[in-house]
This record gives sequence, structure tokens and C-alpha cells, in this order.
Amino acid sequence: MSATRHTILGLFFLAAVSLLGYYTLFRADFNPFEEQHALTVYFEDGGGLREGDAILVAGMRWGKVKGLAYDARETDTERRIRAELLLDQKVLLYQDHEITIEDSSILGGKVLRIEPGNPVAGDLPGDTDLYGSVPGNPFTQVADLIEENRESLRTTLSDLSALMADARAGKGVLGALFSDEELRTNLTESIASVRSAFENFDRIAVAINEGDGTISKLIKEDGVYQQLTSLGDSLTNLSNDIRGVVDNIQNGKGVVGTLLNDEAMAERLRTTVDDIAAVSSRLRLGEGTIGRLLTDSTVADNLKEISIALTEGDGTIRKLIFEGDLYASAEGILDDFAKFSDNLANGTGTLPRLLNDDEIYRQLSRALTTLTGTLEEAREAAPISAFLSLGFQGF
Repeated sequence: MSATRHTILGLFFLAAVSLLGYYTLFRADFNPFEEQHALTVYFEDGGGLREGDAILVAGMRWGKVKGLAYDARETDTERRIRAELLLDQKVLLYQDHEITIEDSSILGGKVLRIEPGNPVAGDLPGDTDLYGSVPGNPFTQVADLIEENRESLRTTLSDLSALMADARAGKGVLGALFSDEELRTNLTESIASVRSAFENFDRIAVAINEGDGTISKLIKEDGVYQQLTSLGDSLTNLSNDIRGVVDNIQNGKGVVGTLLNDEAMAERLRTTVDDIAAVSSRLRLGEGTIGRLLTDSTVADNLKEISIALTEGDGTIRKLIFEGDLYASAEGILDDFAKFSDNLANGTGTLPRLLNDDEIYRQLSRALTTLTGTLEEAREAAPISAFLSLGFQGF
């Protein structure tokens, strides 16, 4: 092989190695075997974005910024910055997508971030112009906030300066803390008391956790928990019962529900209450027998005299109440009457037979009929007998 060929081959090899090194060191995202997709996005402000800055889709590196152009003649300010993007893969955007220029790190640098959006919002038509935005820089926002509140900050700093001056002079609570030894001692003791209280709480917690007291049983024993659960269930059932009673009352069921919902019943109840009030008023005024008994002392005196007469007198009622002989006689009469009624019921004696025996009743009826006929005949024959007696007496 000639020297010329060696030279040409060496130069070609050197050029290939140089090109490979360039793309390896400076164009790490270069891949000659992948198809790349172009995308155009419009911005109102470039936000410091530069050609070659990375593109992130949902936080993943997806390409780089191919170029930026500023159109000074564009009347629509939202379209005056045009960014040409070169994507490694095609990205599917939805209606709620977002494209923003953000800081890549706190030290500087920019990235173009694409948030594709939610499929629920619907696909974005392919011929739609894309617009991006530049969120505010935190440092810029802080600077703007300080600028907007410059006077308030100046006043606040002045107040702080005055407060510190008063504190150094021993004025106010803060100054007393700096200069008053007794106040510092009291504050120290208060802090110690608080620390002691927390230590006591810790000891109580340990005692509850390790002891056998009521609270420990409530915490550790399942039986107490079951009892409390049962009590809670009972209270729940009671609440449900009360709710059922209230529902029944509201629906007009039962006596109370009827009283609350039935106007006729309520009116009758009001009438009854009015009548009771009227009767009570009449009793209070001494009207009627009971009213006179309650208010008239004469009636009370009469009742007292009757009571004394019953207890100390010689009347029949007193003897019936206090004397056993009269009671025994009355009891004997009642026994005899009981025997008599028993004989009447059992048919013993003439009178029961007259009441219960139909044959005797018929015989008695015939006898009474015969007697009635005889008396009738005697009555009719009485004038004739009288005439004959007068005639015979004349002779």
C-alpha cells in the first residue's frame, strides 16, 4: 500500500474518531438510528431558555430544544417567542396539557417541561397551536413581595428595633426577663414545674401500663372492654328505643301521640283541665257539699260531734261497732236467715214446698177456687136467709 493511501486512511480514521468523540461528549442524546419528531411551541416570554436545553415529558428526558426565535412584528404577545423542539419520541397531548419553562436546578439552567394531561379530558387535535408559560421564579417572587411590602417591612424592622431597645433598657416583659433576676428565677421554676408535671405523667403512664388498677384493667383486660362494649350497645339500643317512641309520638301513635296530634283529644283534655280547675275553684270557695266539708267549720264540728257520739254514746250504731253481744245477736239472726234461705233453696218445710212443688200449688189453687165459690154462694144466699129469719121471728 502506498504512502498516500496510508495518509488518506489515517485522516479518515482520525475524522471518524473525532466525530464520534464529539457526539459522545457533547451530543449524548444523539442517536442516528432513532426517528425524531419536531414540535413548535409559542411563548410570551423565553424565560432564559436556550437552544440545546433538555425537554422533560412527565419528568422523563424526551429531547432537546432545537431553536428559539423572537418575532418583533408579532402583535399577539403570546406568540412572539417560537421554540422549535426536537423530540426523541412522539408525545400524545390531551386537552388539559401544560408546557412550562422551569429551572433545572437551584444553581441555574432551564428545562422545558411538558405535562401531557389526563386522557379523561380528551385528545388534543393534531393541528392545534401549542402555547407555553413561564412560572414565576421563587427568588423573583420573593423580591417582588419585598418590593410590594417595602414600607410594611421598614415599619416592622423599626418596631423590632424599638422593642429590642426597650428590652435592653429593662422595659416590658421581655426587658424584665433580661434584667429582673427574680422574674427569671420564677420562669425557671415554672419550667421546672412543667418538666416535673410531665415526668409525673410519664410515671402515671408507666404505672397504668404495668399496674393492676382500674385504669390499667380498662386498657389491658378484654373483659372490661367487652363490658364497656356491651354497655355501649345497651345505650345504643336505648337510644333506638327512645327514637322509636319519639317516632310513634310524632306519628300520632299511643296515648301521648294522640294527645299531641289529635286536636279533638287535645280539646277534650283542655276541657277536662278547665273543668277540674273550675271544681277546684268551687271547692276553694266552699261551694257544694265537698266544698263546705273543706271550708265550713260548722260541718267539721258536726262531724266531730257525730264521731264523739259514736265512740262515747249509747246508740245502736255504737253498740254495733263496739259491743260484742249485739254483734253476736246480729250474727245469730243472719245465721238463722241463712238457714232459712238454705231451706227455701233445698225445699225443706211447707213454704219451700209451696214455692217449689207444682202439685201443692195446684191443690192450693183448687182450694182457693172452691173457697171463693163458697163465699160467693153464701153472699148471694144472705138476703134470703135474712128474710126467712124475720118471717120466722114473727111467729
